[in-house]
Amino acid sequence: MEGVSSKVRQGVEEAARIIDEYKQRLTQVMEEEGENIRKEAEQESANIIARAREEAEQVIREVRREAEQGAARYIAESRQKAEQIAAEFREVAQRKAERESDRVIAEARQKAQQVIEEAEERVREANALRDKLTG
Repeated sequence: MEGVSSKVRQGVEEAARIIDEYKQRLTQVMEEEGENIRKEAEQESANIIARAREEAEQVIREVRREAEQGAARYIAESRQKAEQIAAEFREVAQRKAERESDRVIAEARQKAQQVIEEAEERVREANALRDKLTG
């Protein structure tokens, strides 16, 4: 009986050892799989981050390009508006100068006419005086 009991004990011990080995191997496999999953997740995260950075840089380039185009349009429109305002100012200034020169010319003509009339009057007076003295 002792032989049977010894064999059973050996069988139980063998079974316990196999179960322990199985547990250890299972734990090792789970740890390895966990490590593999972590590494895959890290790699996938790195790929996602790289793609996100690339897309962000592309969006930034596009926004910068659109901003530069908008600024160029604004500058061109502002320059055109400034030129238009300057042209209008020149036109107003020219009309004002023409009106002022017309006024100055009319005033000069009037003064010239007065000078002519005064000169003619003096000539008449001088002729009259000469006629009186010579006469």
